[in-house]
Amino acid sequence: MAGVVTIRIGDGPNRAAREWAARLIATRCGYPYRIAHEGEAPAGDGALVSYLAAPGARGLTIADSGFFDGKTAGAAPFLKTCGRLQDVPIFHGTGTITRNAGAAFIDSDIFAAAFSMAGALDEKSSSSEDRHGRFPAAESLLGSNDLLGRPLIDEYAHVIRKELAQLYPGLEYVAPWGKRHDFAVAFTHDIETLARPSRLGYLKTKLISAGRLSQKGETRQALRTAGAGIRRAAGGENPNYSFELLRQRARPWPSTFFLFGGVTSELDGAYNVLDTRLRSDLEKLMNEGCEIGVHLGYETRENADLMRVQASRVETVAGKRAVGARHHYLRARFPDAWKAHEEAGLAYDASFAFAESAGFRAATSYPFRPFDVDTGREMRIFEAPLVAMDGTFFQYGELPPEKTVEAVLSLAEKTRLAGGVFTLLWHNTMVDEVDKGDQARSYAEIAETLKTMPAWGATVGACVERWKAYCDSLEVSGE
Repeated sequence: MAGVVTIRIGDGPNRAAREWAARLIATRCGYPYRIAHEGEAPAGDGALVSYLAAPGARGLTIADSGFFDGKTAGAAPFLKTCGRLQDVPIFHGTGTITRNAGAAFIDSDIFAAAFSMAGALDEKSSSSEDRHGRFPAAESLLGSNDLLGRPLIDEYAHVIRKELAQLYPGLEYVAPWGKRHDFAVAFTHDIETLARPSRLGYLKTKLISAGRLSQKGETRQALRTAGAGIRRAAGGENPNYSFELLRQRARPWPSTFFLFGGVTSELDGAYNVLDTRLRSDLEKLMNEGCEIGVHLGYETRENADLMRVQASRVETVAGKRAVGARHHYLRARFPDAWKAHEEAGLAYDASFAFAESAGFRAATSYPFRPFDVDTGREMRIFEAPLVAMDGTFFQYGELPPEKTVEAVLSLAEKTRLAGGVFTLLWHNTMVDEVDKGDQARSYAEIAETLKTMPAWGATVGACVERWKAYCDSLEVSGE
């Protein structure tokens, strides 16, 4: 088949897992492809990629280290990097590329690495938890190797794409987001609370802060702080009811809003999603093309029954199915959470990230369907990895505004180069220009810069649907 890459997989154990890893890489390469058994060959002189232990006589061969020959369920991943494939860190082999006439061999099992990283095998094989019951970034494969800032799977795919382009110049790359767009951007907002702060309490807090600033000699800042307290106390507006502020920055691109569908803990948001005013405002957002998802409660964790109940309440407001979810505090354990999402009937999750460390938790910037190592199958649920969250920089990292903007835009640029989806989370409690001036200004600068980039701005759900259609279009039958 001209223009189609045949990916030949060995017939050892865990074939479904091998194929899943091959598809994960192939879809990021962007060439039409088909999966074949070890003995099969491509039609005529078509493009060939082999996943075998020894170099092939022609085409591109990727080293099979034997990882899939063992029990992949719960297998502890590699502990550290061992070399580089061009400039990309690897966990197997030497990373050297041996080229002969019409053939090339990559000495690194990048299929096994991709399977481990996107499959959350590090989390599955660990019992480590932080104070919120989350798997710590420092204990992860990528975090312990200081690699969260790189979408390694996407980078592996780019290396393969270049090798194939040299071996088979006639292959045509298919752009996932259209010829005018290098990548996609999804603005997302977790609606944490809509409670109105106490006017008197707010004024008191601001005046105390102003006094301390004055004692330090910071007179100008003290006056601004006192003025903010007086204005807020006198005006009585609710800084947490910030839908319009969030939308001002993202327009004309649509956004995804995640709202609580019930209370599971005192840490969950203080509002009723069925409130009349809220329902009216959500209707306006949806009329602008925005998406409404469910913000799963703190104690929801991997409870599919709770997920269904909370999603149902949000669906009542949205008037249609709430297809997407994000966990409050990103509090879920993977890969078990994906199984619960699937059981609950959700279409995608957008929680796969570390609260304390921004970047590419799955080592990819693209959505993907996780693989269930316990049953040996690809799941129906999609994961849309979260790349950057406001609190990671301002709260966990305690970065100043300029450093936050720089860090977020750096991750956006890496996503552009990878061609994936840059998912940004900015909370509704972080855009009040009076009380959260640094955060509000940072969001404005980030949003305006993103909109100048060659990106397709869309909701998370739209990105997932478009990526699904793209992946389906790339794979051809083996006939």
